Amino acid sequence: MMPTGLKTKEVVVGNNKYTIVLFNAKKSLSIQIKLAKILGSILPSLVSLETKKTSGKKISDTELEKIIASALQEVLSLNDEKEKEIFDLALNLLSSTRINRDGVLLSLEDDNNLDLAFSGNVNEMWRVVVEVIKANFFSQGTIKI
Repeated sequence: MMPTGLKTKEVVVGNNKYTIVLFNAKKSLSIQIKLAKILGSILPSLVSLETKKTSGKKISDTELEKIIASALQEVLSLNDEKEKEIFDLALNLLSSTRINRDGVLLSLEDDNNLDLAFSGNVNEMWRVVVEVIKANFFSQGTIKI
């Protein structure tokens, strides 16, 4: 169950509209620490992309996909324990998100909705993960990690 009263941000990824519920303070702190540990080496690339976006420059899908590929390469080089941490982190990030299907907001915290939203479309799932990170940890071109 998502808490009420928290700020939200709507984003469009692919042909779908998502509503991201911004993290509360405790969840934000917990995820910031995990992100800094896991994504440390690609954070400069994320900052560069966000700076481009806020300066009005177009970010190509290719640029975004390169960053996602870099993050996935880093994930693949990790041991099983670290992989589980990243899997859990990705699910945690997605749990704050809802997808708009025919005017109905469905929580991605529900496994069935998660499967319906991203089955056959893993690239979109990772793009939504990036949008959740951006919504919660980027502010006017500066990263808040």
